[in-house]
Amino acid sequence: MARLRRPLSAFPLDQNEVGLVRRTRQKLDEAAYFLHRVQEHYFDALEDDGRPLIYYVSAFVSAARSVTWIMKSEYGHLNGWKLWSEARRPPTEDLTLLRKFTDVRNRSQKAEPLRVGIRLYTSAKGERIADGPPELSQGDPKLQRYQITIRRVEPPSGQPPSIEAVLDSIECSLPEFGEEDLLRVCNRYLELLSTLVQECEARFDTSPV
Repeated sequence: MARLRRPLSAFPLDQNEVGLVRRTRQKLDEAAYFLHRVQEHYFDALEDDGRPLIYYVSAFVSAARSVTWIMKSEYGHLNGWKLWSEARRPPTEDLTLLRKFTDVRNRSQKAEPLRVGIRLYTSAKGERIADGPPELSQGDPKLQRYQITIRRVEPPSGQPPSIEAVLDSIECSLPEFGEEDLLRVCNRYLELLSTLVQECEARFDTSPV
């Protein structure tokens, strides 16, 4: 049976060529994709120097930081966009978040690879099941692979007392955000960008791509 063949040029290489998605929306979707990967690999911070997690965090920050630049390129020529963009100044809290992410992006691309800090939340072995809430009775399956032993270093001889603990959860952070949880600040950043893109599309998407 003869195969139906089409020239390569017959297949659009850019989604924008067939009007499926605008460039700004596509970049926002890219950021959301990498944030989803950050969530999936969150516990990889405990293994392999946290590299899978760090790579996805870096990709998310890079994509997210590009959203407003792509928006300016795509919509900046339209009547009223510049005035709308200048008038839409974020609240101080949001502006601080945006500046911190700019610092993260600059550091990761111009100075050094990202590194995350890790905080561990534990409970004595068996205590979580007996006294904890039902949703923590089993813990996250990925965290069940770990067990923590807390051992007194003194006295130097004999058998020092120890406590066996289980890992309930972890929180990762970046230096720019202090002790704020990495997932929390990334989700806030994406929400801000999503709101901005939605408002821009509602005002200026009046013609075909």
